[in-house]
Amino acid sequence: MNMFIDRKMTSRILLLLGIVILLYFFSTIDAKSVYSSLRSINVFLFSIAIVLTILNILLKGYRWKLIVKHLTGVNISMNLASISILAGVAVGSLIPGRCDVAKPLMLKRIYNVSLNRTMAGMFMERILDVLALFLLFFVSAILFLNDYSSGLSAVEFVVFFLLIISIPVFFPGNCIFIFESFVGKIPKNSSLKENLVKSFSSFIESFSILRDKDGLWFAFLSLTAMFIETLRLYCVFTSLNIRLSLDLSIFSFCSSIIIGLMSMIPGGLGTTEFSQTEILKQYIFVSPDILKSAVILDRFLSYYLLILIGSIVLLTYHRFYKINKVEET
Repeated sequence: MNMFIDRKMTSRILLLLGIVILLYFFSTIDAKSVYSSLRSINVFLFSIAIVLTILNILLKGYRWKLIVKHLTGVNISMNLASISILAGVAVGSLIPGRCDVAKPLMLKRIYNVSLNRTMAGMFMERILDVLALFLLFFVSAILFLNDYSSGLSAVEFVVFFLLIISIPVFFPGNCIFIFESFVGKIPKNSSLKENLVKSFSSFIESFSILRDKDGLWFAFLSLTAMFIETLRLYCVFTSLNIRLSLDLSIFSFCSSIIIGLMSMIPGGLGTTEFSQTEILKQYIFVSPDILKSAVILDRFLSYYLLILIGSIVLLTYHRFYKINKVEET
């Protein structure tokens, strides 16, 4: 119980820290420059960015629909799957310590689906997203830094990455055994050891989804969704007449998301904006205020707007769906 309270308190502190960082970031932006940038925006390119945002939500909704069908046999509608994605973003960002459990809870309420199975699906989604994120990050880093002579080429890296991933996919037992042996060296505290092994086992076993064709299809959808996010960023910046290459777009996006994840702040609040701005400042020679305007505009479209819509979904979805008892297969 104390551990749960401590985790909630830590999450709240991190969320507050993220808000402070974000407010400071806003305070460094000149409002007139932002207004000037928005007035000169290319409406066509920004409209494409909006379409890509919607497409990304639909694609993730489709993946969630397939994962639920794969794990439970329940065939949910695309409408519910898509609004579940929005609800998940809102809950994971606004409620400390809750991750994006909105999706499993919505299915429990509407279809009476087992939380154990849908939580496993949520964890599976997270694994696939992280794998797609790091794959795009390393490939874009190799392409952008153009360091083929002293390192791996992009193709060689993809092969190397897939070989590394295949270890937990095909040899989960060996990975767990090695981890148990390592954890066994920790003095005393058997409860800590047990929790570590249990968490690691769940993490490794989630890779098993990649052993069948459905899992590979889920992985492809995850990679496509992540790539669409980088295209959206590219369109937003280009719409503000900020020229950046596609590989820089992918590199800066993935880098800032990874930094946000490492900060442990929900949604990478503040840290994502700061890190992305600092990365792009090294390669794009435009006014810092214009650059920050572009970063904020992209984050508003891809994150803050989704939190707002997701919050509305959480408050209203029960009016449109009734609880249906569905037999799991």
